[in-house]
Amino acid sequence: LSLSLSLSYCIQLPQILIEYIVMINYERYSSTLANFQVLGSTSYPVSEWMDLGTFSATPELGEQTFVLPNPSWGRYLKFRFLTHHGNEFYCTLSQIK
Repeated sequence: LSLSLSLSYCIQLPQILIEYIVMINYERYSSTLANFQVLGSTSYPVSEWMDLGTFSATPELGEQTFVLPNPSWGRYLKFRFLTHHGNEFYCTLSQIK
């Protein structure tokens, strides 16, 4: 993941109230996620995503919980991975809850 190139990833969920996001990384020999944006929608495809927040992760392994400033109903989440910590070849994310 280059600082000059942001990546995005979409996931589908049952329709739920999204109050927080848990990002998990267990990979020891990789860069870790730093800044990311979460967008949501109740339908897909969608012309405009709802901004659920931009968050900063610390450079550590394990679970990190990010509370949304305004909980929202959604079925689809789009993650924009903006920056990372470290300079390893890979920047990994083990799980999203």
